[in-house]
Amino acid sequence: MKTIQERTEELRQIAAQARASLGMESCNFNDKAQVKAFEKQTEALFKSRINLIKRYENTESGSEALSYAVIRRRTEAILAYAQKTGGDFRQKYPKLNVDQALAALYAPCPSSSFEQLNERLHIETAAAIFLLDQLRSSGRLDEALAYLPESREELDRVMMPYLTDAVHSDDLIRGMLYVIRYRNEGRRGFDEHRAFMNDADALRQTEAAEPTVGRSRFDAILRLLDQDTVSEITDRFLAQINDLTDRFLAVLSHLQDQKIALTETKIRMIEEEIRRVTQAAQSDTTLTVFSSFDTTVTGDSQGQESAAAVEEELQKIEFQIQSFCMSLTLLTPEREDEVRALLPEALFNRLTPPKAGDPYETCFGFLALLDSGCDEIWLYQPSYLILDHACRELPWAGTGTQEQPPTFSPTLYEAAKRRPEAYITPPSDSVLRRHIVSQPFVDPHRDTISFAQLVYIMSGMVPPRGLPELSYMKALLQDSALSESEIDILYEYLSLAYLVAKRDENYVFIDEEEAPEAPEPGDDHAEELRELKRENKNLKALINKLERRLRESAEALKNADESLTQATSELGELRSMIRTPEKEQADYTTTVAFPYTVKKRTVVFGGHSSWRKAIRPLLPNVRFTDPSAQTNTALILNADVVWIQTNALSHSSFYKIIDLVRKHNIELHYFKFAGAEKCAEQLVLTEQDAAANAKETAE
Repeated sequence: MKTIQERTEELRQIAAQARASLGMESCNFNDKAQVKAFEKQTEALFKSRINLIKRYENTESGSEALSYAVIRRRTEAILAYAQKTGGDFRQKYPKLNVDQALAALYAPCPSSSFEQLNERLHIETAAAIFLLDQLRSSGRLDEALAYLPESREELDRVMMPYLTDAVHSDDLIRGMLYVIRYRNEGRRGFDEHRAFMNDADALRQTEAAEPTVGRSRFDAILRLLDQDTVSEITDRFLAQINDLTDRFLAVLSHLQDQKIALTETKIRMIEEEIRRVTQAAQSDTTLTVFSSFDTTVTGDSQGQESAAAVEEELQKIEFQIQSFCMSLTLLTPEREDEVRALLPEALFNRLTPPKAGDPYETCFGFLALLDSGCDEIWLYQPSYLILDHACRELPWAGTGTQEQPPTFSPTLYEAAKRRPEAYITPPSDSVLRRHIVSQPFVDPHRDTISFAQLVYIMSGMVPPRGLPELSYMKALLQDSALSESEIDILYEYLSLAYLVAKRDENYVFIDEEEAPEAPEPGDDHAEELRELKRENKNLKALINKLERRLRESAEALKNADESLTQATSELGELRSMIRTPEKEQADYTTTVAFPYTVKKRTVVFGGHSSWRKAIRPLLPNVRFTDPSAQTNTALILNADVVWIQTNALSHSSFYKIIDLVRKHNIELHYFKFAGAEKCAEQLVLTEQDAAANAKETAE
């Protein structure tokens, strides 16, 4: 129970809070104090969202990569975008605090991450193919080849979907893919397992760094592109981001209008309650009221019900606003129904998906903007949705998994075997064999030629000779809206594509065939000369192929020798560990002055926490890892020397470390002792011995 004065003051405070919640004053970016306040407000929102995300870590949605560098970059992007576009949006949505709305829309939320999207739809592969297409069409592919990796080891470091491109070889695509994936290698924050939006990308604009091989390669290839074309592509991507943001703000503005109307109603009801309580108090000064603003001794049940209904509607709108802001990355075909359930149908229909243009171009546009340090890309949610919708148009996006070759439908295939007459097209019905092509392609002695003959005349390719195992596809196509003639042509196209993808390994693909020279009058040897040139070209291609295989075999033999040498050395170290008697360890005397600064980049795996705590001060610039943490591949690849303390190291981690060390020829050693000081001295003496041996070899 409260007195009249206490209750009146409480109601005034509730009304003031309601008015404050309607505050629509945006940030004045010319006022440093307001900018700082907005920045702190955004950081607080990020912190709140991140705490929420941690609760979702074990759900199917996964958690975003939210390192400090990435969080900081995303915060800066929201501030920069609000300053850049806020004026236009404020004019369009005057009742909406646009700055706060942008922060709420683009703060982190539980969602799939960009690396998950890349694993599913292979964004990098699409960008690599786009780059190769552009370079080929501009005649600068030969120049770009100088920047692509050639070693098998480098090419095998990248994964790509199972595909056969009609224009570019697998190794050419892998080479461009390698340049994209490792463009930031050697920079702080680089992680080969996270292609986009990682620390290296986040720190790129704020940290000056020496140019690396990967960065030099990538920048050199970008310089070969037509810059006007690149600008047009990135402008289209940015236009889509702005369009999506506009649609999101339109929905929020509509919800905000409802919130304003309900809040104003609530304020009027509170003011009426204050007047009613004040009038009642004038006639009875001993009157007391309950704590709820809609419950007084007057017992106005109708007023109580109205207030409760308004409060319920207000809470519902608040929930819709918060849920909508947290659900933007669910606007994908698989999960858009979850967003649909939050909003009225008319409001949901405003959220039309991004226009799916050329998916290859879209993937490259994203990569180019990310690499340029563009703020809009770091808004995260719109870029994610644009890529998700565009990449669904990629050829490999419909197969579910791209790690294995596409498979035929077992149901249709079995049906085709049971009823071949219903599914398998007789060879005589092949559209490629129909003689329906007339002048100007035929010679004077024939009325018509077949499509197959036309294909050969125009391209030099011999079409497939029937492919029964694909014939059942016609049943699938006949259920579509395609005409019979379209189905026939598509079927033959599928047959051709299938054969090209499964071509024999001895097949030599030649991009451009030299046009035959016109014979000189009276030249009886022209045809013979052309035949010799053709044979010479084929022999050169065979020689190149054999030389390539020879190089690969020599490289494989060299790698095998190096692996054997390394394994022998490793075995010797392991034997010495076994043969070191306990007495010898007990009598061991330390001869190195600590702390000691090692000369090489050294990483240590394994060892109990007490051992790591004791040895770390002795070797201050050595990286010691927690055995319970996931093995960091980038840490190993960037190390000069790897040391292993076998205790407290799981078998899976041990074998992963060993595989990487052997594959990339990284120096490896094992600690022979259990004591921290003895192990530290072993590491130092080993490094000093190696330096002395290198000096002797040089002399």
